[in-house]
Amino acid sequence: MGEIAFSQERAVLPDSADLGSLHFLALAPFPFERRALRRMRMIKNMRLDTVIELFAANHTGSGQATVKNIANDFEIPPGPDLLLLRLLESLPSFDQYSLRIGLRGSAFATPDAFRRQDWQAGLLDRTLSDFVAPLAARVMPRDDQPQSYSGVLRRLREDEAVQAPLCALAQGFDADSGAVIGFLEDYADTVLSLGFYRQCLNQMTPPIEDVLSSIRDLRATCAMRDDTLQLATLNMVEATLNEMLAEVTGRIESFERSTRDVWASMTAKRFAEFPGKCRTYQGGIAAIICVLAVKMSRWAQVFPKPGSGSPARRSGLIMSEMRQGMEHIRSLLGAVPIMADEATS
Repeated sequence: MGEIAFSQERAVLPDSADLGSLHFLALAPFPFERRALRRMRMIKNMRLDTVIELFAANHTGSGQATVKNIANDFEIPPGPDLLLLRLLESLPSFDQYSLRIGLRGSAFATPDAFRRQDWQAGLLDRTLSDFVAPLAARVMPRDDQPQSYSGVLRRLREDEAVQAPLCALAQGFDADSGAVIGFLEDYADTVLSLGFYRQCLNQMTPPIEDVLSSIRDLRATCAMRDDTLQLATLNMVEATLNEMLAEVTGRIESFERSTRDVWASMTAKRFAEFPGKCRTYQGGIAAIICVLAVKMSRWAQVFPKPGSGSPARRSGLIMSEMRQGMEHIRSLLGAVPIMADEATS
């Protein structure tokens, strides 16, 4: 993960600065039978609700409706369209990595717009080949093992000679070969996502620092006025932002170190729990990064330059939109599993 994050931070990559992909999702690429749905987009709003955006305007805001309301208004019966809307609604973030993980194993194929790109496949070959090598050694002849992640994955999917030992290995985990391959895919997207999230954090650093600086300045004014309500809000927003940053950076740093040797000690008990915990881990970090993107994108929109805007306007934004959904944010903190526990379990 460290090498992927290093590579992504220093390369000009297609999604290196796309914070919008975290909280906006155009529905056009998805196979909705109701074509009207394809003209809409799903968003995470400032209240941190997942809603369908019916229209957007610069000065009048946007028209938003819940999936439940859309289903009622459009008379969408139980079926593929409603199932897909609910699946997308449940995603912690709309970035391509979370989408692929969320759609994998469902009744819906990943749209071409969100499929893994060539540069991502190359990055995985440079960084995950050691991770899959122990698995390849357990199901392939010693003198005929691919030396890359994509090569191992391709053989596991397509090589008939590998299917019998792969099935035997999977049965030892009380699973099937599809579950093993699915875990490899999820793990790869998790690793890619963590590199992307680190990029997002780097991009959000200026507005985050601007918010924290504003809180410090406003707190001094509040203390002079003895405004206890605003002071409590400022303290809560500051503490929440700092906790979110600590949660994300700590978890990102620990992931690869904690899962590097997973195949050497894989058992049926661990395999029953580990892929699910990896999904929960990725989803928890994705949700926190998405929340930060929603809040910081709004802050940067209103205050495009550090220090711009009057103190009264900054205070107003913090007291209204920035504190919206803070209860939801705090429920996310601590919900991400500590993968270091897995390495020793």
